[in-house]
Amino acid sequence: MGRNHQPTVAPGKLARPGELTLLERDFPITQLSLLAEADRRATDPVYAAHRWWARRPPALLRGLILAAALSAETTSEQFWASFGNARPVLEGLRVLDPFAGGGSTLVEAARLGAEVSGCDVDPLAVEIIRHELNPASADDVCRAGLDLLAHLRTQVGNLYPPGPKNSVPLHYFWLHEVTCPRCGHAGPLYRNLILARDPGKVGAVVRDDAITVFCPEDFSLHRLDKADRQEFRHNGRRWKLNKGTFVAGRYTCPSCMTRSSHHELQTGTAPRRLIAIEDASPGARRMLRAPTHADGVAVRSAAVRMTTGAETIVSPTLELTLDRHDQRPLSFGITTAAQLFTDRQLLVLGTAMQWGPCWLIRSGGQGEFEAGEVAGSGPVQGMPVPVGVQADQVERDR
Repeated sequence: MGRNHQPTVAPGKLARPGELTLLERDFPITQLSLLAEADRRATDPVYAAHRWWARRPPALLRGLILAAALSAETTSEQFWASFGNARPVLEGLRVLDPFAGGGSTLVEAARLGAEVSGCDVDPLAVEIIRHELNPASADDVCRAGLDLLAHLRTQVGNLYPPGPKNSVPLHYFWLHEVTCPRCGHAGPLYRNLILARDPGKVGAVVRDDAITVFCPEDFSLHRLDKADRQEFRHNGRRWKLNKGTFVAGRYTCPSCMTRSSHHELQTGTAPRRLIAIEDASPGARRMLRAPTHADGVAVRSAAVRMTTGAETIVSPTLELTLDRHDQRPLSFGITTAAQLFTDRQLLVLGTAMQWGPCWLIRSGGQGEFEAGEVAGSGPVQGMPVPVGVQADQVERDR
């Protein structure tokens, strides 16, 4: 049953203090699990505004909140009538989440009419929840998004040149070229030779070729027509698809056969080679292609701009510390947040950051959305953080 469905059965009654709740007697876990699975194929714009790496299924949390509030005498029909009711069925109740995370509990409780509050040690979580509880209007988001895209195309659009027949680049595939700490030999680091497959599954990306691979000798691309291929021939040699220089957490130097870890190689700061780009064209399937001269010029141009204009470009200044359970990415040689991005990504994100204040001035402040109250809900409490942006990692490493 959809959340906006208007049920014909009356919603269940709220439990009084001290009474047993539906959660303690008969929680519909099977049905909610099926609904949560179906929700994975849908997009809720509130939760899609910003990624959260531990998002709990909203449908399950909505059900938990309801079951914890409804009387144990609530029937299955009444539960689902409450679940799909657009009216504030939990009006007058308060929901506190002291470890709010991505905010699913607070959002679903607010949608049910409860007054919500919460906190989290992560300031990013607090900012995400503030937006979720008081989202901008669709018109404002579209207007700002179009303005931002126009600004980025003008300032940094030349850093992502189109492919053949004006195709649009989607993903960039790179190889780290590491240096053996024993003999000084430099070579590419990769697990196998496969760049892309056509899995032949419903919902997956459909490709013209069963497998697309690269040759580690000259970095040429090869398209294979059979999904069960184990090797291919090139330059008079047989190349096994599943063979790589990085196996079981170690890089094997092809010159002296020394095995080295990422820490010993300092992989995160090693030079990188662009070996493939995935393009999309209207009416055509995605295609991997070799980088063109224009792609190489764009990469070098970004490096020059970062060097010559570093003082005027907004970049992350955070220095990473060792006081953490996982030593990555420090063990890879990465010591600053800026090193997690490519030069092009830094330029795009920095340009977007500079655009923000300018757009607010032009729009008369209408583009700035402060946290507020939602359907009788109190604001989420927590530490504030500066306004920021996040972009998908489209510069992919092998």
